[in-house]
Amino acid sequence: MLKWELIDLMKFCLQNPDSSEIPEKHTRINEIGQEIFNDGDDAIENFSFVLKIELFKKLKKIHRHCFRYGKA
Repeated sequence: MLKWELIDLMKFCLQNPDSSEIPEKHTRINEIGQEIFNDGDDAIENFSFVLKIELFKKLKKIHRHCFRYGKA
């Protein structure tokens, strides 16, 4: 699904900011974003929901890690 591909691309870019693949990934992110936009409001709303859940899970994991190792 495009939503998961987009999330994977975003994660790659955030985790590898110095990669030579970044321009290629950005191009694909833009293509997918345009496809989601063209599909209409429901597609955008669904993607927004998925992205919020993924971000929440990641933040929760980071939060637990920081408290476990006394970095908070």
